[in-house]
Amino acid sequence: ISLEGKRLWLTKSLPVSTLEILLSKIMVNIVIVVIPTALFALIAGIYFNLGLFNIFFIFEFIVLSSLFTGMFGILVNLRFPKFDYDREIVVIKQSLAAFIAVLGSTAIATAVTAMFFIYYDAVDIIAIYFMSYIVIDILLFMLLKSWGVKRFNSFE
Repeated sequence: ISLEGKRLWLTKSLPVSTLEILLSKIMVNIVIVVIPTALFALIAGIYFNLGLFNIFFIFEFIVLSSLFTGMFGILVNLRFPKFDYDREIVVIKQSLAAFIAVLGSTAIATAVTAMFFIYYDAVDIIAIYFMSYIVIDILLFMLLKSWGVKRFNSFE
């Protein structure tokens, strides 16, 4: 959102809903992350003979975590936008939204990794992990659909 800067009015004038604008920004993240990572996972799965079932779970992990990262990043950027900048690198590298998004995603990944060391049953961990990400993604989507749309519409 912050990268739009003073041209935000142009995005807001498009003949699409606000939710579609926000979802399109998340889809950019998914295309950039999921496609190459899934291709790598498929190649690694075949090379290491992981089996179709495990490759499927790796792919699901990639999709769920990318959805989380995309929605979390958009929501943080809606909360802490930075529209007054002279160079785009300031928004990408030096904004509070970027810092919180990276820190939050890293904290979630660390918590999930810690679960693998605390619990010994990998099947339980994978089930807890997937259910947690599904619930978090649904909650983030609901927040994006309500508060996120209102927040985006409040920018001028």
